[in-house]
This record gives sequence, C-alpha cells and structure tokens, in this order.
Amino acid sequence: EIRSGRKTSHWIWYIWPSLDEVRKTSRPQYSLRSRGDADAFLSDPGLRKNLYEISEVALSHLLKGTAPGILFGSRTDVEKFGETVTCFALVALEARDLELSELMVSCLEALGGDLHAETVKYLLSHAEGLTSLAPSGSTTLDLRCLRDALARLKEEKQAELLPSGSCDSAPVLRPETAEAAEAAKSVPEEVAASDGA
Repeated sequence: EIRSGRKTSHWIWYIWPSLDEVRKTSRPQYSLRSRGDADAFLSDPGLRKNLYEISEVALSHLLKGTAPGILFGSRTDVEKFGETVTCFALVALEARDLELSELMVSCLEALGGDLHAETVKYLLSHAEGLTSLAPSGSTTLDLRCLRDALARLKEEKQAELLPSGSCDSAPVLRPETAEAAEAAKSVPEEVAASDGA
C-alpha cells in the first residue's frame, strides 16, 4: 500500500508503533510499552530492517509531493507516523545508529519539521542520554536540535573510520630521524640485541 502511495487498510500500529504512554490504542499488544521496548525494536534486525524500508518508501512519496493524509489514509495515521519517527529518531541517535537517525530526521522534515511533543516529553524523562540533545535547561527538542546531534554523530562516525595508522596520525620524520631509522635497519640483529645488554 505504501509503495503504491496510499494506505487503505488498518495495520499501522504494528509497522509504525507508538509508545503506550503517548497513545492508547485498541491494539495495545503492538505498542511500545517503554523506552526499553523501543531499544529492543531497533535491536531486532528484522524489525529494524522493516521499519527502515517502509519508512524510506514513505519518505520517497512525501518528497515527491504526496500529501501525508493521502499516503497514510487519515490524519490520525499521519500523527501515528509522526510519533513513531520522532521516537525512533531520538532512540537511534542515542544508540548512535547514523543510518536510521538520518532517515527518521528526513521523515520529520518531510512532515513539516515538528517533533511529536508528547513523545519527546516521555523520552526525555526516560533516557538520560537524550537530555544532552536539548538546549541547556530545556525540556523540549526541536528539529534543529536533532540536526545538530546528527551532524555531531556523522563527524564522530567519520573520525572512527580513520585508520589509526593514517597520515593524519603518523609522526612527521625529521631528516635526522629518517637517517637514524635507515641506519638502524642496516645494523645486524645480533649486534642490535647485544647493544642493549
């Protein structure tokens, strides 16, 4: 349905789940009962993959100009999608999941840039690591905060990719050091070993 650009049946609660504390539903078995459930959802390779793939397809339709109400079938389901992408944008950022963080932030931007306030409030009160995303003394977050956190995460991930022996971290050899290094190579091993004794 999402690939075709229009959700027509009822399944959103188990594909894009909401936090139970944020939205009461007639299908509570599919809700995220806690912050821990959100972490567990993303830790499950199948659930994370499915969430990523369907969210990516939804984003492509939103970027092509499909109205959210048409794509998701109702204003209520647009809100549910917003709750889910807000939740997983924050949880993925805290888990340092760059790929999913980028996608969820892009989905929020495509919806107009507003984070779901109740989801943010719940997560900020249940995750110490997320409070670092909020401006000092604030109990709310906006898209700018997420973009800033995402930029920092990208920088950290890029720094992690630099090999420890890369040119950036290699010592600069002065000519006399280079000559000494070459001279040491030409000393027979047994002489070098006995020299220190």
